[in-house]
Amino acid sequence: MSKHLQLLAFLFLFTACGYHTISQPTAHTPQPTAGPLDQLPKKKSKSLNFVAVGDWGRNGYYKQDETGEMMGKVMQHLGGDFVISVGDNFYPDGVQSTQDYHWTSSFEKVYKHPGTYLDWWVVLGNHDYRGNVQAQIDYSDVSRRWNMPDRYYTKTFKVGDDAEALFVFIDTNPLYTPYLNDPFKKHSDVDEQDIPKQLEWIEQTLQNSQAKWKIVVGHHQLYTGGRRHGLANPVRDHLLPIFQRQQIDLYLCGHEHHLEYSVNQGLHQIITGAGSSVRDYDGEANSVYGISTHGFVAFTLTTEELEFHFIDHNGQVLHTNRRTKP
Repeated sequence: MSKHLQLLAFLFLFTACGYHTISQPTAHTPQPTAGPLDQLPKKKSKSLNFVAVGDWGRNGYYKQDETGEMMGKVMQHLGGDFVISVGDNFYPDGVQSTQDYHWTSSFEKVYKHPGTYLDWWVVLGNHDYRGNVQAQIDYSDVSRRWNMPDRYYTKTFKVGDDAEALFVFIDTNPLYTPYLNDPFKKHSDVDEQDIPKQLEWIEQTLQNSQAKWKIVVGHHQLYTGGRRHGLANPVRDHLLPIFQRQQIDLYLCGHEHHLEYSVNQGLHQIITGAGSSVRDYDGEANSVYGISTHGFVAFTLTTEELEFHFIDHNGQVLHTNRRTKP
């Protein structure tokens, strides 16, 4: 048999046995595109860059590890300045002390990317109130990056050459009436908090500030397209009149386990409660964007613009929007 016929016989047997050669790219084969982070702008001159995440502390499970790693990559890309946590930092029952292993398993070991080794500005969620609230405040003296000087507080940042951004970090848990009336007292000392005092402090802090940008950070949402849509909301009853009178630029929160941007009765609100376990998102009439997926929101703030990007745990930029303020 000639070498030519032998080769044909071999190829016939090779194909008949179910083996296939690897096809080579053709002109019609899609080629790799730019990575998802390339959709984000680089750090703008004299801008303030940060990410916000919530409802995360689950020992790295439910995509918390992946979300935390992507937060770090995005922060590096943007030249990030700090991280905001909107509460429910540790599931299911907060922490018991500053030595609780939850600090290691749900915070230090998860957010280990160099991009997240920056200041964290943190508020309390309802699950945090099931543990030792004071331990989360005291951890500010243990950790270089964890910042929670009190249950509610402010932080002012410089933006541009001469503008300021005021961040008002509040404790929404005492404002949610069912926690106060719980006969099992699952939320530690929530019923001992002075509600009128905090509300007066919020109003006066916003009213007396000359900052160009005013952003409030809390845990409970005022509006939602998630599972609590349409339910009575005592937190909204307390806060919405203040926010409307003081014309805040943004309310940043979690509690609902999805990502959402809405504009309702003049209030611009972002929910970023998808740091680990997520729940369904059904939509709401005043929602500009919403999705049920693991992720976070990245912000770039300049003197005249607040730009924000919804990003999932794979680094896909899902939605971009902005607020301008001449």
